[in-house]
Amino acid sequence: MIEPKEMTTPVGESASCERPFASQDEFQGFRVNQSYEHSILSFLPGHKSTAIPYKVDFNSLQKLCIQNLKQISDIEISSGSITAEQLATIKQAGICSIICLLPDKEIDKNEQAEALKLGLNFRRLPIRGVEDITFDNADKFEQILQEVKGHPFLVHCKSANRNASLITLVAYKYNDNDAEQALVLGKFWGPIRPPFEAKLRQLMSH
Repeated sequence: MIEPKEMTTPVGESASCERPFASQDEFQGFRVNQSYEHSILSFLPGHKSTAIPYKVDFNSLQKLCIQNLKQISDIEISSGSITAEQLATIKQAGICSIICLLPDKEIDKNEQAEALKLGLNFRRLPIRGVEDITFDNADKFEQILQEVKGHPFLVHCKSANRNASLITLVAYKYNDNDAEQALVLGKFWGPIRPPFEAKLRQLMSH
């Protein structure tokens, strides 16, 4: 098994997003060693992570005062809304990919253009509200997680509620969690509002 090595992006440098991939077993070992009990990545079928793990500079992200910012693991960050102006610092902190769950009326109109300008990987899955919390969208979200391939990512919506709701469904479907276990994991990623929790419980009851 590859021994995990802690790695922090030096101040003033952005992370290189090209590193050799480790096997699923190696990533699972890293996850256990690092107590990644709320990580979603190792649960996904066919997931690969880097042999030399990244470490996001979470302290730099905290200085941006982003609502409901949460460090899930060294490479998984969940949050509420971000602005285009914050993206340079987000990249400098070691983030390689942005996953945006906001619909057109809520997103910073410059976010995608600025992310691409900075060389960030940008993925978007617009979730308008509770009506879009479905297993179909959970499958699309899981595919996005596969596409980021274990590189550091930040997933955001407005308050992290939609992040947490989709994570709940992914955990339920792909990790064989029961509904209560999936909700516990989801709520670590962000607050889940009562109408969303009711919808999740309904979906997971079938």
